[in-house]
Order: sequence, then C-alpha cells, then structure tokens
Amino acid sequence: MPQAKSKTITLTLEDELVARLDKLVPMVGQSAAAREFGIAVDLPLVSRVALLRGLSAMEAAIPAESARPPQSAPKVAVAPPPPLTLPSIPVESTITKADAEVSDPPVVVDVGDDGLITPPEGWNTWSTSERVPLEQAKVHEYYESGGLRRYWGRSGEEVIAFYWHPDPEVQDCPIYKQLDRSGKEVKVQSTPYGPGHMIPHGWSE
Repeated sequence: MPQAKSKTITLTLEDELVARLDKLVPMVGQSAAAREFGIAVDLPLVSRVALLRGLSAMEAAIPAESARPPQSAPKVAVAPPPPLTLPSIPVESTITKADAEVSDPPVVVDVGDDGLITPPEGWNTWSTSERVPLEQAKVHEYYESGGLRRYWGRSGEEVIAFYWHPDPEVQDCPIYKQLDRSGKEVKVQSTPYGPGHMIPHGWSE
C-alpha cells in the first residue's frame, strides 16, 4: 500500500496547550496500540493524534445536509418590471393673458372722395322730419349751432342719441357743459370715426 503524501505544518500554540499535550504523552505511550507496534510516543506524535481526533469530531458535528451541494432554487417566472416613465414636466406657457384674448379686428374707416367719413353700421342719421324731444331742445340747439349732426343708435335695448359729424375738421366742437335736472351730463366717447357726444338716457332739461 503506497504511503500517503505528508506535509510539515508548523503550529504556534499557547503554553497552556503545550502543557496539556505534554501530560498526554505518558498516557498515549501506555496505550495498547503504542505498545503493540512499538511506537515511541513524544509530543509531536500526541499533537498529531489530538489534531486527527479533533478533526474527526469537527467533521462529525457537520450536518449531513450541509455536505450536499446546495440545490438551486426553482426558477419562478417573474413578470418583468414595468418600463420606467419619467414624470411629465408641465410646459410653462409663454402666452400672456393679453395675447390669449382674441383682439378685435382693426377698424377700417371709410373716407370718401369728399373727405367725409362714412358712418359705421348702426349709426343712423336723425331725420329732419323726426321731432327732437322737448327736454333735449337746448342741447340739440347747442350742437346744431356747433356744426354737429344728430344721430341715434341702439345699445342693447336702449336708443341713444348722440352728436357727430362726418367731417373731421368739424368734430372739435366743445362738449355741452350744462347738466340736466337730475345732474346728468353729456358724455364724449372716442371712436375710430371721431368723438361722439352722447345724450344720457332719460335726459331732462
């Protein structure tokens, strides 16, 4: 039977362990095996025996299950993680409130060859055959003498009388400054066609 390969190992032990091994030398030398085979028992031999027995005890303490190679866990089908989605970043609008509002189309003022402005739709000339209310007689006389003409139009359900002239050179008539009995005053409203002098509803002078 071929001899097993051996390897020298140097161990550094505490004095207490060396003393314990040394006490075992006589006991191991008196064993039947040592006497039968005529083995000279010394400290290195006892240390070897202690190492072998200790190794056997350690191996015996290892559970048999742990000696088996670990079985791989059964593969379980796992659904892939959902795709990552970046949170939508709100885009800040550069449109201002003024831009968002629909602006009125530009007003085109129609001027005839004679230089007179064509009044827009809804501005109706007061016919000479129509009677001017008596309570508006004074203000009517003032604007008529100032060169303005009387017109009428509708603002919702109300009929409004105002004074205006299609000739821009005549539109600079000063406002009528008198108040009516209830303290109302004539209002001047700027328009693309020139200023219009409006008589308040219910005017009574």
